[in-house]
Amino acid sequence: QMSEFIVLDVELTGAETGRYALANVELARSSELGGDTTFLVRTHLGRLLNAGDTVLGYDMETLAYNDEELDRVRATGRVPDVIIVKKTYPDRHDRQSRRIFKLKRLGMAVDDTLRNVDERRRAQDFEHLVRDIEEDPDMRGAINLYADKPALVRRAQRQAEKAARDAALQAAGEATAMDGAGDDSADDELDDGFPEVGLSELLEELSLASEPADDRHTADDV
Repeated sequence: QMSEFIVLDVELTGAETGRYALANVELARSSELGGDTTFLVRTHLGRLLNAGDTVLGYDMETLAYNDEELDRVRATGRVPDVIIVKKTYPDRHDRQSRRIFKLKRLGMAVDDTLRNVDERRRAQDFEHLVRDIEEDPDMRGAINLYADKPALVRRAQRQAEKAARDAALQAAGEATAMDGAGDDSADDELDDGFPEVGLSELLEELSLASEPADDRHTADDV
């Protein structure tokens, strides 16, 4: 079970590979933010993190495990207090409603006696997978993402409604969302560094229900 931490400070150490950079990061548990307990750990995500960001990781101080070998290693002081796994975006509570892509997956047989439990677990696991895909451009490059046309229509409607509201506010001489007084919930582009999935990354969904072309030739075709 991963825990949530807030990044307090990031110090790059100079070692970089591609989009990753080694860094010393100071963290605090989200549940104890403002307290005296902080952790200084090393991570390869230095280039992706800034003070104020939220990360998920394993809290080795509170993690329950049963491994004698790990106990021996931990006694030497070589196990970090926190192992950072990934950056996360807790403010994106509505990401499902704003998601413009979908995935294709094969059907599978499920035991009826376990269907309800398995369905809930699979739905949760699948949502975690989709979030990982959203947050990792490299991972997206290896997976086919298909355009969700109804979601694209809803996004266009939200953008049109927001533009109409902004125009009405401007006409009335009031501040617009561009001045900081708008409704952020209606804006698809939140300025939180979230790696948005672009339209250029999406594939068109093939329809097998379309009518086949008529192969018969008329006299004019000869």
